[in-house]
Amino acid sequence: MARGRATKLVGALVAIAVMGGAGSAVADPVTERTALFEAVQKDFRSLAQSLRTPGTTDRLALAQAIRDRVLQTRLMFVDGTAVGQAPNSRALARIWSRPADFAKAYEDFSQLADALVAATDKDDARL
Repeated sequence: MARGRATKLVGALVAIAVMGGAGSAVADPVTERTALFEAVQKDFRSLAQSLRTPGTTDRLALAQAIRDRVLQTRLMFVDGTAVGQAPNSRALARIWSRPADFAKAYEDFSQLADALVAATDKDDARL
């Protein structure tokens, strides 16, 4: 994968990741989504580092972990967990007030995560 394209793809995924969404209940959605997004950020940093390190072969596993966590985040944005509604929440109220915008952003986020896996798989095959 070209380095510039990879950087744009990673940047787009990170930008969309902060938008959030609506889903079903989990035990402690704020804590769980925070942990998921922190893990995604850690994996992105590791993936970016691997792109700068010739011969690194863990890119596909990192991209797959990112995609899997992205899919899990959908369930973490339940009613009552916006900023001011739940302790330690950073989820904006517009997630719930503009559900169509979230649905589109989440779909884009999911597609970009799939594209990241596909591009990384193709790149790893050439190593």
